[in-house]
This record gives sequence, structure tokens and C-alpha cells, in this order.
Amino acid sequence: MGTEQLEGIVKKFVTERQSDFAPAHLSKIDWGRNSAVFRLGDKALKFYTGDIDQLPVARAQVEFYQDVTNLAAKLAEETDLQITLPQGAGSYPVRINPVEELVEIPEPGLVVSVSTFIESPSAMTVFKTTIVDDPRRVIPEGKNSYDWQQHSEVNPVRQFLLKRGLTMPHQVHPYFDQIDDQLNRGLGVEGIFAGLSNTKMLFEPETESLKFVITDLCLEVTNLRRENDDQYWRNIRAEKHGLP
Repeated sequence: MGTEQLEGIVKKFVTERQSDFAPAHLSKIDWGRNSAVFRLGDKALKFYTGDIDQLPVARAQVEFYQDVTNLAAKLAEETDLQITLPQGAGSYPVRINPVEELVEIPEPGLVVSVSTFIESPSAMTVFKTTIVDDPRRVIPEGKNSYDWQQHSEVNPVRQFLLKRGLTMPHQVHPYFDQIDDQLNRGLGVEGIFAGLSNTKMLFEPETESLKFVITDLCLEVTNLRRENDDQYWRNIRAEKHGLP
């Protein structure tokens, strides 16, 4: 789906549904491989466009993603899911931003998800250094540590983590991978990979409280699938969809 076609669909959708959203200028947040995300007021609208020159993502796949996301949100709350950062920098709660609603645009069969917009920087923005774009690259310890500290005065989250000993931000990736693994196992699915780019960091300077909020469980919604068709998912389908 081309940019012009999508923009036309988005504007028409917003115009027809304006009363459902807080008044605000429509702004584009991101365009991934099979979706495009826009902000409208306090809501994030995700249009599941599909890959270029392919059909939009099927509603059944998006409904499955919604089910998994909202179950993950419940699981994170009930188990008080936490991420423990390296270098003794502490443990912090992890929560999942639920999908509030799915809307289908009949022509061209495009599904839109509606969620609360999280006004906060992503973990990728916070942990990214200015030396290299990919924090996973191995670079000299002193150089990376210096860069992290040198640019921390403009970022209160970095200041907070520096005080707790986190001087090597490129070491955090495996700890985020552990959260993905916990969610995949806990929900009996494969394909959850939120990563730093889909995780927001909510920080309150006055109380020095920090919370991580995952806004998207997958880089691509089509990557998400059931690990196996066990009783857990049969119960979910029976309760939500009335299926055997």
C-alpha cells in the first residue's frame, strides 16, 4: 500500500470517527513493514497495511494479536512482571499497553487498532549512545561509558540510572530479551519480541520511580503464533469466541 493511498484512508477514517478521539493534530509516529502508527490526541492508531504490494493483514491475525496483548497485560499485572538491569542498577515493573478496540475499514479491508498513546521516550532512545547506532556492537568500555555519561545531563532517566551504577547501556539488551522469553512461555506463544524500540520508559523525577511499558509485542504482527494448540488456548477461544 502506497503512502498516498494510506494517508487518504487515515484522513477519511479520522474524519468519520472524530468524535471518538480527543481533538488533536494527527501525527505519524512510525511505519513498519506491515503497519503504520499515528497519534491522534491521547490515542495511538495502528493501521495494519500489510507488506508493500500485498493485502492488508488479516483480521483474524490482528484479533489474535489483540488477545495475546491483553492477556500479556493481565499476566504482567498479576505476576508483577519486573526487569532487572545489569550492574546492580535495580529492578523495575514492566507493564503491557492493552489494545482497547479493533475497527475494520471495509474498503480496502484494513484493520485499525486503538490504544492509549504513551507520552514517554522509548528505551532505545534512552539507552542509545551517540557513538554507534547499534548498542549491541562491541566497543571499548571506557569510550562507551564516557559517551553515556557525557550526554546524560539532558536525560533525567540516564541520570537516574547512572546514579545506580549503569554505565554500560549497551549491556541491557539480554535483559529485555528475558522479558520476551517470559511472556512467550507464560502465554504459550512464539514471536513476542518487543525490543527497546517498542518499550517506553515512564520516569517520575520527583519520586524517582521508573516503569517500563511495552507498547507493541512484536516487530511484525504476523510473527506471532501459538506454540501449540493446548487446553489454554482452547479455553481462551471458548470464552471469547464461543469456539470449541
